[in-house]
Amino acid sequence: MTPVAQRVLDYTRDYIAAHGWSPSMTEIAETFGFSRPRATELIDALVRDGYLARPSRKHRAITLAGVPDLRAISTPTLRAELARRGVTLDALATPQAINWGRHAVTCAADCCQVEVRVGHLFCRQHWFALPRTLQDGIKRAFGRKDEAEYGRLVTQARDLIDMGVAA
Repeated sequence: MTPVAQRVLDYTRDYIAAHGWSPSMTEIAETFGFSRPRATELIDALVRDGYLARPSRKHRAITLAGVPDLRAISTPTLRAELARRGVTLDALATPQAINWGRHAVTCAADCCQVEVRVGHLFCRQHWFALPRTLQDGIKRAFGRKDEAEYGRLVTQARDLIDMGVAA
C-alpha cells in the first residue's frame, strides 16, 4: 500500500469513527488536495485490496471491510460486554445492573464463568487471588481515569489468572 493510500484509509477510518458515516469523495479530495477522480481511484483501489467495502456507488456508501456494524447492538449491551472483559473504565463504574435477559455478567477471567455484579471485573475468588499491588494499581488507574494503564493492568491480571498463578 502506498503512503497516500494509507493516509486516505486512516482518514476514512477516523472519519467514520467520528461521524458514523463515510466521507464523500469531494471531502477526501479536498482534505488531501487532489481531484475527485483521484479520490475515487484511491478508494476503488482500497476496496479492491479488501481494506474498504463499497456496497453501492451511492454518496457516502464506503464502509470498513470485515468490521461488523455495531450500530444494531444497543449501547448498554456493548458497554456491559466491554466492562465484563475489563476493557473500559465502566468495568468499575457501572452502578446498576443491565438487563441481559438470561445472560449473566461473568468474571473477566477467561477460565471462569462465575456470575458477578455488573461493575465488578472478577469474582471474589479471582480478585482476592491477585497480588495486592496489582489490585491497588487497577484501582489507582481507574481513579486517575488512565485507560491505557488500566487496560494494561487488567490484561496482566487476566493473564495471571489464566496461567494459574492467581486462582
